[in-house]
Amino acid sequence: MTPFLLSVAAAAIPLNGDFEQGNAHWFDRSPMGSDATVQRVTQGTSFGGAFDTTGIVFTSPTHAMLLQNGSFADFTPAIVGSRTFLVTHTTARFQHYEQDASITLTARFDPDIGVAVELGDMVPSVGAFAEGTADLTAWCGVEGALQFSQHGDTVSATPLTLIDDVTVDTICPEYLDGDGDGFCPLGVDLDADGSCEEDNEALARGEAGGDCDDNAPGTYPGAPDIPDDGIDQDCSGGDFVPNCFADLDGDGFGAEPIQGSLGCTAAGESSNADDCDDTRAEARPLAQELCNGLDDDCDGQPETDAPSDAWPDGDGDGYGDQLATPTSVCGPLVDLVDNGDDCNDANMFVNPGAAEAAGDLLDQDCDGSELCFVDADGDSYGSGTEQGPVDCLGYATRGNDCDDTSATVHPNAAEACNNLDDDCDGMTDEGFPAVLYYPDVDGDGFGDEAASLSSCDDPGGDYIEQGGDCDDAEPSVNPGATEVRADGVDQDCDGFEACFVDADGDGYGVLQLGFDPGLTCDVAGLSTTSDDCDDTNADVSPGAVEVQGNGVDDDCDGEIDQPVVLPPGAVTYKGGACDSGAVGGLGWLGLALLPAMRRRRP
Repeated sequence: MTPFLLSVAAAAIPLNGDFEQGNAHWFDRSPMGSDATVQRVTQGTSFGGAFDTTGIVFTSPTHAMLLQNGSFADFTPAIVGSRTFLVTHTTARFQHYEQDASITLTARFDPDIGVAVELGDMVPSVGAFAEGTADLTAWCGVEGALQFSQHGDTVSATPLTLIDDVTVDTICPEYLDGDGDGFCPLGVDLDADGSCEEDNEALARGEAGGDCDDNAPGTYPGAPDIPDDGIDQDCSGGDFVPNCFADLDGDGFGAEPIQGSLGCTAAGESSNADDCDDTRAEARPLAQELCNGLDDDCDGQPETDAPSDAWPDGDGDGYGDQLATPTSVCGPLVDLVDNGDDCNDANMFVNPGAAEAAGDLLDQDCDGSELCFVDADGDSYGSGTEQGPVDCLGYATRGNDCDDTSATVHPNAAEACNNLDDDCDGMTDEGFPAVLYYPDVDGDGFGDEAASLSSCDDPGGDYIEQGGDCDDAEPSVNPGATEVRADGVDQDCDGFEACFVDADGDGYGVLQLGFDPGLTCDVAGLSTTSDDCDDTNADVSPGAVEVQGNGVDDDCDGEIDQPVVLPPGAVTYKGGACDSGAVGGLGWLGLALLPAMRRRRP
């Protein structure tokens, strides 16, 4: 098992598929117009892209192949394929490393260079190299190419894949000389080492043919053939040579009869005699009829229709190569088209009928221009699109700019604390914690709760981080102020007014503290005063009239049963039934009732 280093250097086309160093060379098969990169890298160098991968240690000591897509938003596959080789081993093993777990690697073998056969997805190996295996058993003796392709979902970064240390083992049985006669089923053992895996030995089958029976030492190409024994000793195709037709121009159709091989499959042979001109490969049944006075399609007559120009359509998209010289044809078009409008005949997705993709620097619709992103602020990210030059000079190749008037706002910008969506991700000031600020107009150290401002940066001015002020026009009103009772003002911003308790409901309170959410203290159980000398008796208060002889300070003036002082202008009546000094016509009975009559409640 011989390892080889992946290389992009030009060299001879590999012949035997041994993957030996310097023999199996690789080239980029990524879709045309993509940003994918396929290159050889060396340990200790930066691979580029979104991540620094210089710390990765290759399995082999020198080089590895880097596959990397080039878009942050849309996944673009990167594909590398070997040049054509002849498969002589059953297994190819390789080491692979992937930067992003959402990307998988598929090994494919393409026997016809056009029809890919999946050999299996490789398990993602983020953080370390893992082994992948390609089983080539079914393709022993087939000329084809081995291909590795990234594929996966849309990703938010630029992933990469490394392929390193590709090796092969187990020679295909067809390249082993089982009977020791120097011939293998698919080659000739020129160096007599028992196998035919070397390039020149594998190709020798085209000259001398392969061993048609590797279990019979006497059977091999060129061996003496014993007539009529039913054994094809010389591997010529049988004891009896059938009648074939010479195919001199190699177009698959013969003319003159010859003695040929079994099946008439050898070079220069055909099993049919349908060629009308065996000196021209372009003359054969169903060929394109040209305007040359000759019978090109072997229908027995030369051109039958009026001449018309036709162009080759190399990519099969229905549009001919505009760089090709048109061919004058007479008759229905075969493998040609009636126009030369294709500006890239190697890419079936590029033609006048294709849809133009924005910003990929590829003229898909062949109109000589590209659909570019308008970049008004010059930050290399655009918003709307318009037709521009193919290289988008003066435009942007990337869109998604959420503010094309500001060069500091685009998808690759760093988010800043400025109340803007700098990186166009739909969020503002992410990564910067927001703080509530409050205006403190009256300068009492407490801000207005109702006018708060959320910001990741100090707005300055009167704004502070301490809230709670219920009146930002009055410095004496704030959560730190001392509450004044019964003044109708909530000095400490707790939502209540401090009042005096009026337990007996006579409108006069005591020093006991009570609270009124209405700030008036004019509710049952509360008072604006604290001069009631007995808050358990509604008849005792500063507004009551002193009652004589009850031993109680009814009017809370600090004296008990003091004489009643008549108001100025009172009249005393004497004589008659009321001659006992009646006052104001009430007599002594009225005087006795006077205190009760004058008692009131504020």
